[in-house]
Amino acid sequence: MSSVKKDRDFLEERLVSADKMTMLGQLAAGIAHEINNPIGYVRSNTVVAKEIFSDYQHALEEIGKLCRTAGGEVESQFEALEKRFSLQESASEITEMFNESHEGIERIIEIVKALRSFSYPGSGKHTQISAIDAMNTVIKLTNNLHRYKNKLNVEVPDKDVYFLGNAGQIQQVLVNFVTNAIYATPEGKSITLKVQQDDKSAMLIVEDEGIGMSKETLDRIFTPFFTTKPPGEGTGLGMSISMTIVEEHNGKINITSEEGKGTRVTVLLPLA
Repeated sequence: MSSVKKDRDFLEERLVSADKMTMLGQLAAGIAHEINNPIGYVRSNTVVAKEIFSDYQHALEEIGKLCRTAGGEVESQFEALEKRFSLQESASEITEMFNESHEGIERIIEIVKALRSFSYPGSGKHTQISAIDAMNTVIKLTNNLHRYKNKLNVEVPDKDVYFLGNAGQIQQVLVNFVTNAIYATPEGKSITLKVQQDDKSAMLIVEDEGIGMSKETLDRIFTPFFTTKPPGEGTGLGMSISMTIVEEHNGKINITSEEGKGTRVTVLLPLA
């Protein structure tokens, strides 16, 4: 009887979770739509404003040259005004503000893209995919992140492994896991990518010699907006989006981790 109750409680929990995820997806879609248009205007206007300000800077430099060429009272008055209004310092500060604003806008756009991916995980055709090709593509996409920091090992079978799926979405999942591994792995330590298979599934594995995760972190790892990264460095959506994509492919994600030793992420996808 206790076993039946546990099963019932588990199913109820899954149903509640699925309902919450559906509502969250609808909310995310609405937020993404509402943010997308105004942030487009802000992005465009910021780029144009920076270009106009750059023209003003060049014009001011030319005026300064003319004043210095004229010399005398004209030059001294220009230098007095330049000093009084801190023109050079202000120009440098404003340029930095534009750059920071641009970075902030791009950050918002990244979050919107992540929200849209979370809202519409099932788009795109499913075709036969080479597991080895998928891994090789991810290595190329993350090359600049790991090549100067970590040793990357690749272990693949002599005979390729194939599964059905959307190549772009699976690459998104693998890039997320590899990026997390790079972030968590100290310089000089190794990250290993493996392709394996069992009777039913292709197994795409990312192992690292990183800092590992506590049980509390593992329990929350797929919670939307949960992140262990500092503010501004993670949306907290990568893992939940990855789970949604893999479940859409009728697959599973298994994660084992030990603090101070590293993490192993296994993506299991049905064989083609």
